[in-house]
Amino acid sequence: ESPLWTETITNLDELEYMVFPRIIGHAEIGWTPADQRNWDEYEERLRKHTKRLEAMGINYYRWYDIQKKNETK
Repeated sequence: ESPLWTETITNLDELEYMVFPRIIGHAEIGWTPADQRNWDEYEERLRKHTKRLEAMGINYYRWYDIQKKNETK
């Protein structure tokens, strides 16, 4: 289950931002057995997905920007 409450979402850009890449993570959990989940491998797949999201013009949460900021601290 991947709930999204939309009472404050007013347009498609906001909806996409709240859904992506979260829905990709939910799919990863659903498809990958718990004992085979690996963050580094998932991150590599997620980076490929973000290229697709960009090519499709989807407004997604830039998770990697946050990660870069945390790595420099």
